Amino acid sequence: MGFGGSLRAVRLFRKLLSIKNRADYDRWLNQFAADFRGHWKRQMGCEIPFGPSLKLPNLLMKGVCGLHEIPEATYNRLVWYLHVPS
Repeated sequence: MGFGGSLRAVRLFRKLLSIKNRADYDRWLNQFAADFRGHWKRQMGCEIPFGPSLKLPNLLMKGVCGLHEIPEATYNRLVWYLHVPS
Protein backbone atom coordinates (compact mmCIF):
# COMPACT_ATOMS: atom_id res chain seq x y z
CA MET A 1 0.00 0.00 0.00
CA GLY A 2 1.42 3.37 -0.99
CA PHE A 3 1.29 6.59 1.00
CA GLY A 4 -2.11 7.52 -0.49
CA GLY A 5 -3.46 4.11 0.53
CA SER A 6 -2.11 4.62 4.04
CA LEU A 7 -3.91 7.95 4.33
CA ARG A 8 -7.16 6.36 3.11
CA ALA A 9 -6.77 3.60 5.72
CA VAL A 10 -6.27 6.16 8.49
CA ARG A 11 -9.39 8.09 7.40
CA LEU A 12 -11.34 4.83 7.13
CA PHE A 13 -10.51 3.79 10.69
CA ARG A 14 -10.99 7.26 12.14
CA LYS A 15 -14.50 7.22 10.71
CA LEU A 16 -15.04 3.72 12.10
CA LEU A 17 -14.09 4.85 15.60
CA SER A 18 -16.63 7.69 15.44
CA ILE A 19 -19.60 5.45 14.55
CA LYS A 20 -22.33 5.51 17.20
CA ASN A 21 -25.18 3.42 15.72
CA ARG A 22 -25.93 0.54 13.35
CA ALA A 23 -27.23 2.76 10.54
CA ASP A 24 -23.94 4.70 10.49
CA TYR A 25 -21.98 1.44 10.63
CA ASP A 26 -23.98 -0.04 7.74
CA ARG A 27 -23.34 3.09 5.63
CA TRP A 28 -19.66 2.92 6.50
CA LEU A 29 -19.48 -0.82 5.72
CA ASN A 30 -21.29 -0.44 2.39
CA GLN A 31 -18.86 2.31 1.35
CA PHE A 32 -15.93 0.17 2.48
CA ALA A 33 -17.28 -2.79 0.46
CA ALA A 34 -17.81 -0.58 -2.61
CA ASP A 35 -14.22 0.67 -2.35
CA PHE A 36 -13.08 -2.94 -1.95
CA ARG A 37 -15.00 -3.99 -5.10
CA GLY A 38 -13.35 -1.18 -7.06
CA HIS A 39 -9.90 -2.11 -5.75
CA TRP A 40 -10.52 -5.79 -6.54
CA LYS A 41 -11.56 -5.00 -10.11
CA ARG A 42 -8.50 -2.81 -10.70
CA GLN A 43 -6.09 -5.34 -9.23
CA MET A 44 -7.65 -8.61 -10.42
CA GLY A 45 -9.11 -7.46 -13.74
CA CYS A 46 -12.54 -8.90 -12.94
CA GLU A 47 -15.44 -8.13 -10.63
CA ILE A 48 -15.88 -9.82 -7.27
CA PRO A 49 -19.44 -11.03 -6.62
CA PHE A 50 -21.51 -8.86 -4.27
CA GLY A 51 -21.76 -11.45 -1.46
CA PRO A 52 -18.01 -12.04 -1.09
CA SER A 53 -17.41 -8.30 -1.44
CA LEU A 54 -19.34 -7.85 1.81
CA LYS A 55 -18.18 -11.04 3.52
CA LEU A 56 -14.48 -10.21 3.38
CA PRO A 57 -14.82 -6.71 4.89
CA ASN A 58 -17.13 -8.16 7.57
CA LEU A 59 -14.53 -10.77 8.51
CA LEU A 60 -11.84 -8.11 8.54
CA MET A 61 -13.94 -6.00 10.90
CA LYS A 62 -14.40 -8.98 13.21
CA GLY A 63 -10.61 -9.23 13.38
CA VAL A 64 -10.19 -5.48 13.88
CA CYS A 65 -12.61 -5.53 16.80
CA GLY A 66 -10.45 -8.22 18.40
CA LEU A 67 -7.28 -6.10 18.36
CA HIS A 68 -5.87 -5.16 21.74
CA GLU A 69 -5.32 -1.61 20.42
CA ILE A 70 -9.08 -1.04 20.12
CA PRO A 71 -10.33 0.58 23.33
CA GLU A 72 -12.74 -1.64 25.27
CA ALA A 73 -15.54 0.93 25.05
CA THR A 74 -15.15 1.08 21.26
CA TYR A 75 -15.13 -2.71 21.02
CA ASN A 76 -18.26 -2.97 23.17
CA ARG A 77 -20.04 -0.51 20.86
CA LEU A 78 -18.87 -1.83 17.48
CA VAL A 79 -19.13 -5.57 18.09
CA TRP A 80 -22.93 -5.36 18.09
CA TYR A 81 -22.92 -3.86 14.58
CA LEU A 82 -20.96 -6.70 12.94
CA HIS A 83 -22.69 -8.92 10.43
CA VAL A 84 -20.76 -12.09 11.35
CA PRO A 85 -21.22 -14.66 14.11
CA SER A 86 -19.24 -13.87 17.26
